[in-house]
Amino acid sequence: MPTTAKQRARDKKERAAPRLRSYDWPIVTGSNQDEECRLKRKSDADGSRDRTRGPYHPGEGASDGGETGTGTGGERGTGRGPGRGTGSETGRDTGRETGNGTGRGARSGVRVPPPPPRCNGSLHRVGAGDTIYRLALSYGVTMEAILAANPQISDPDALVAGQLICIPDRAESASEILNALLTAEKIESALYARGIESPALAGLPPEQFAYFQAGLSHELAHIDVLTGLGASVPYEEFFYPPGTFEDLEVFVNTLLTLETAGVSAYIQASAEFARMGRLDLSRLMDQIMGVEAEHRALLREVLGLVPAADLCFERAPNVPVTRILSALPDFLAPGRFDGRSEGPVPLPTPEQAEELIGPYGCPNPRPDL
Repeated sequence: MPTTAKQRARDKKERAAPRLRSYDWPIVTGSNQDEECRLKRKSDADGSRDRTRGPYHPGEGASDGGETGTGTGGERGTGRGPGRGTGSETGRDTGRETGNGTGRGARSGVRVPPPPPRCNGSLHRVGAGDTIYRLALSYGVTMEAILAANPQISDPDALVAGQLICIPDRAESASEILNALLTAEKIESALYARGIESPALAGLPPEQFAYFQAGLSHELAHIDVLTGLGASVPYEEFFYPPGTFEDLEVFVNTLLTLETAGVSAYIQASAEFARMGRLDLSRLMDQIMGVEAEHRALLREVLGLVPAADLCFERAPNVPVTRILSALPDFLAPGRFDGRSEGPVPLPTPEQAEELIGPYGCPNPRPDL
């Protein structure tokens, strides 16, 4: 079938789009593809982290016998089991056990209890000598939190070697959340500021160029309010993927990835502050998230993605803010993008920012709380 001019243009754009191996960059082409909502290292995506990460749903996906994890020992089963694996599981214990998919564990005749119905945290395979108390100390969470995440445990004093239990994520403090968000805002602000002066944005029509001028004013306002709440991080210079400031698609894809992660991070922060009883901070997170979501749609428009506003609901992964933003350290040191980077790129001074923003500063630089 002959290709149309539109198809040929799209194929050319896809071939030219950046695919940076340091990340699972979610927005890489002009196609209308599904987007991930958080920055994540390839090690997260391919399962090479040291713990199986939630959220976890038993039986989800194809499985021939086990949940895939990591560690020093393992279990191989041949029947049906929870998870996404193909029959093998690596756990934390030091021996290798063999099962037949019927729920039998390390010792003949001892039935392994079922896994938790879901897990917003990490799955741990019980080894010899494990107790709820020892696991709580090891993972830095409370015994009560572990038991609440594992309603299938009927007797906390009778864990069975080989069973899977959920270790909930340690609760983040308000300062940890605010500092992570401040780091993200600073990375984005420096990127906006340098981009406005760079060849990457030089060919944009004035109405689209104004998106970036206004975006810089938004991010700087977010920095001011987060700093006013006590957030503090030592970072003032940042590093970006090669070609960021020479190529429009590399620049916008990098910024779009950060903004997309920021939307999810603020959604999560709102929920966490609400659980802390800090409804004032939860409301603030909602206000900032709305602006970050606008940035995401406008950046998609610049890339020619149709529709620019493509989601019915923003992504809310329900994992800690610091995990959603776990890739940010790569923007804080040189050479973290396949051994290369551009930078250091400093934050603009107030005088520089005023000149770069021009007439497009936000009319409400302080939030309504």
